[in-house]
Amino acid sequence: MTLTGKTPITDASPTLPPTTSQAKAKKLRQKLLGGSLTLLAGSGLVGITNLVYNLVTARLLGPTGFAHVTAVYTLLMLASAITLSFQVVCAKYVASHESADDKAKIFNALHLRGWIAGVAIGFLGGLTTFSTFAADTIRELDFKNGQPLVGKPSSARLVLK
Repeated sequence: MTLTGKTPITDASPTLPPTTSQAKAKKLRQKLLGGSLTLLAGSGLVGITNLVYNLVTARLLGPTGFAHVTAVYTLLMLASAITLSFQVVCAKYVASHESADDKAKIFNALHLRGWIAGVAIGFLGGLTTFSTFAADTIRELDFKNGQPLVGKPSSARLVLK
C-alpha cells in the first residue's frame, strides 16, 4: 500500500491460489528450515557435551595426561579425515550415475578396492610395528652370549642357543 498525496491506494485484484510448484517450494523450505534447526540444535548439544567431557578429563588427568590425550585425539581426527574424504568421493561418484545397475557396479568395485586398501594399510602398520619391536630387541642383544646387554632395559628376553 502506498500513499499518493493523502489518499491510500490498495490492491483490489483477487488473490490467486498458490500453484503446485509454489506449494512444493514452500514445503521444501519448511523441510530445509526444520532440518537446519535440528542440525543447529545437535551441533550445540555436541559442543556442550564436548566442553563438559574436556573439563572432566582435564580435571581427572592433570595437565600432562590431558595433553597426551588431546594429542591422541588430534591424530585420530587427522586419520579419520582420510576415510571421511573417501566416503564423500564415493557417494558423489555413485550419485552421479542414473541406473541402479551402474550404481551397484560402482559400489561393488569401490567396496572391493576399499577392502584391499584397508588390508594393505593394516599389513603395513603391523609390519612397521613389528619391525620397530624387532629392531629394539636386536639392539639390546649381545650376540656373544645371547643375553641382553648389561645395564640396558630389555623389552623382550630372547636367548639364542
